[in-house]
Amino acid sequence: MTQKFDMSCSTVTGLDKDVVSFERMGVRGEMEIAPDYIEVRASFNMLLAPLKDQIAKGVQQQLEVSINKEMNRAEA
Repeated sequence: MTQKFDMSCSTVTGLDKDVVSFERMGVRGEMEIAPDYIEVRASFNMLLAPLKDQIAKGVQQQLEVSINKEMNRAEA
């Protein structure tokens, strides 16, 4: 993901959740990953702000694809 979107990421592993911080030109945010939820928060600059809903939809679709792949792999 870091190469595909040219972003820097860092991860903090916790007992009950992990937090991935990400940043690239125009966007900064973090993703909390816990056993029962994933929450993504992001701030966009003025150029990307109008695309916020489109970006959010794309992120949600990618997460669903990744989660489904992992669930199918775990069931196999």
